[in-house]
Amino acid sequence: MKPGITVTGIGTAGAPPDKCVLTLGAAAAARTVAEAMSSVSQKVEAVLAALAERGVAGPDVRTSELTIWPEQDREGSPTGFRVRNIVRAEIADIARVGEVVAAATAAAGDMAEMQGITFQLIETGPVEAKARRLAWETARAKAEQLASLAGVRLGAPVSVIEGGGGAGGTPPMMKRMAMAEAAPVEPGSTEVRVQVTVRFALAG
Repeated sequence: MKPGITVTGIGTAGAPPDKCVLTLGAAAAARTVAEAMSSVSQKVEAVLAALAERGVAGPDVRTSELTIWPEQDREGSPTGFRVRNIVRAEIADIARVGEVVAAATAAAGDMAEMQGITFQLIETGPVEAKARRLAWETARAKAEQLASLAGVRLGAPVSVIEGGGGAGGTPPMMKRMAMAEAAPVEPGSTEVRVQVTVRFALAG
């Protein structure tokens, strides 16, 4: 292999999320499966109605969990059954997330179960491009410094490998959505991370 310098650069870029995913529903215990299922079904129907009233319905909502299991006391004697029904809802209007959460949990009442809330970017292309550019600039700056320290001249890049990227919610750039009769929610910034490994030849 010809002499060269291989470096790795990492770039990160963020943007406000444009989609929220909620997983919530209801759970209850009763003496029989039918009783537990009836109670939970009524609450989940109320949750679905509350979501629909706020424009979250149709393909944006689907069942993500429906479980039934027996319950026992400390002595192992059967006491009844517990039913859980959870739905996954996608919210495109980030400004209304707090309102939707408050309405849905109020509809479920004391049977409410909320398993998670995540914020995402629908289109990551522009943010990913920015992160990739920053990764490249970091890699080249590293290579130039190493070449200078070694007393050689940096040549053209001969190979570029991208890997180790990903997107995730991050705490910076938070914007509070605290509105009347709504749960305070922090959408934060969705961050994209790109890693590039570049090999530069040495100039003759």
